[in-house]
Amino acid sequence: MFAEPESLDSVASGWMYQNMQMATAAGKKLAVYEVNVGPFGGNASQSQINSTIPSVAAGLDVANHMLLMMRDDNIKTQQVWSLHEYYNEFNGGPETVPIFGATIDMGGETNLKRPLYYAEQLVNTAILPNMLGTTVTGANPTWNQPLSSNGNIGPISNAHDLQTFAFSDGGLNRSVVVINLSRTSALPVTFSDVNAPTGTVTVSQLTSANITDGNEVSAVVAPTSKVLTNFQPATPYSLPPFSMTVFTYQQ
Repeated sequence: MFAEPESLDSVASGWMYQNMQMATAAGKKLAVYEVNVGPFGGNASQSQINSTIPSVAAGLDVANHMLLMMRDDNIKTQQVWSLHEYYNEFNGGPETVPIFGATIDMGGETNLKRPLYYAEQLVNTAILPNMLGTTVTGANPTWNQPLSSNGNIGPISNAHDLQTFAFSDGGLNRSVVVINLSRTSALPVTFSDVNAPTGTVTVSQLTSANITDGNEVSAVVAPTSKVLTNFQPATPYSLPPFSMTVFTYQQ
């Protein structure tokens, strides 16, 4: 699941990338709606579905997919589907899939929100009018994802653990989003260039203790935020596995 967005959006063989090229050749731009994971084929037990589809991993995956479509396919108009939908049938049943709602019972007895909601909320705090280019240098770990027997996904070569995105409002405000897709390893990052975060920086993050954590029963997954008053861009900052970190600051 973590490898698939890059294979769809960022390489010449990806069908979203190919759609972008066809639209560009025709002088058009793409808009995308009903974005979410699509778990309706293959075989899975109810417990496997419950530990994957409403998890923090799935929330990060959808956010990464949408940011890659923005960065690599120039798709500025996108919509998550949907705000509220408790479950669907899985592959003819009897299993069900806790999808497509980003919330579970918004305004109800629990008012619980799925990790997808928090992932998109966090991304929306970072998006500013101008998207800036980013370059990852130095250690830039990748992995090769073999063909999955469950759903015909892959093989995918050189999928990147780190995905990076940056924004500016054309004035003082800047933001950087870094997603660590490693399932097991924290990764240190440093920043350079005139737009690098420095000084007073708000660091917001979405992750959890376990990659399968979700909020179906209680509020386990939620973003955190802290203000660092002396952020040093050249000092390594450790990103937890399966996490999204947003740095917001003024330059």
